[in-house]
Amino acid sequence: MRLAFTPRSLSMRLALWFALASALLLGAIGVFLYRSLASELAWRDDIALAGRIDRMRALVADSDSIEALRRRPQLYANMLGNRDNALWMRDATGNC
Repeated sequence: MRLAFTPRSLSMRLALWFALASALLLGAIGVFLYRSLASELAWRDDIALAGRIDRMRALVADSDSIEALRRRPQLYANMLGNRDNALWMRDATGNC
């Protein structure tokens, strides 16, 4: 039994093979770019988080900074210039 659509000319067969190869190649490039972008974004997030941790460690290590933050909580927000971080300072009794 023959298939209903069988390309007989050489140019038609070559065009179909070229279309298939192009689709596979573009799909592979798309998957590669997607995974590369995902890993790059994860790496940048890791670097940003490590930087925030370092800033908070430096801030907590300086007792003068802690007292200044208790007196003026807006100081921390102005210092970093973004709203991605949250810093809660509590003493040993749990008070802010």
